[in-house]
Amino acid sequence: MTDDAMLANIATLVEGVLGAGPVTLTTETRADEVEGWDSLSHLDIICAVEEHYAIRFGVADIVDIENLGMMCSAIRSRLAAK
Repeated sequence: MTDDAMLANIATLVEGVLGAGPVTLTTETRADEVEGWDSLSHLDIICAVEEHYAIRFGVADIVDIENLGMMCSAIRSRLAAK
């Protein structure tokens, strides 16, 4: 799966969690750049991503994710480990 396809999926999940209109995300997008994406919604977004991809992130993964490119890499890593 390409980063673009993964970002499109994540954007849909973010929109659902935040109750927001369309959001534009890139691999460089950080949570603090998206209106409404705070620490509480971050956990909801992580849970939505885990459910969508049927994966589980470790605590270290969650702490290390600084932008959506890193989230895509973490998703890919978890999918490969299945």
